[in-house]
Amino acid sequence: MAYNENLAKELQVDIPLRSPQTKPATAPQKKIAKRTSTITRIEKLIMSAIILMLFGLAITCVSMEVNVFSTNRELQDVRNEITMKQDANIDLKQEISELSGYDRIYDIAGKAGLKLNESNVRTVSE
Repeated sequence: MAYNENLAKELQVDIPLRSPQTKPATAPQKKIAKRTSTITRIEKLIMSAIILMLFGLAITCVSMEVNVFSTNRELQDVRNEITMKQDANIDLKQEISELSGYDRIYDIAGKAGLKLNESNVRTVSE
């Protein structure tokens, strides 16, 4: 049986059984993307220029409204002054017609010692 002794001996080797490999329980990491601005410098410059232009237009509009208001006020003042002058002219015309009445002139001439000579009077008609 020496022949049997040459047979390979069964080796008993302790090989640990492998369990299917599982990854450790960690939360899935989100990829942190590098955050880039979606607005470029040129776009920011253009937007700033537009905002400045709108601000300038707003100031110009307010300024123009103030000028229009001021001009309207001056116009109203001139119209009031014209009305006052017209009223004064009407009053003066009435006074002229009162002072140039025939009876008044005749009374003043009589007080000054003047007498009416019909041959020296000429009638002028317009």
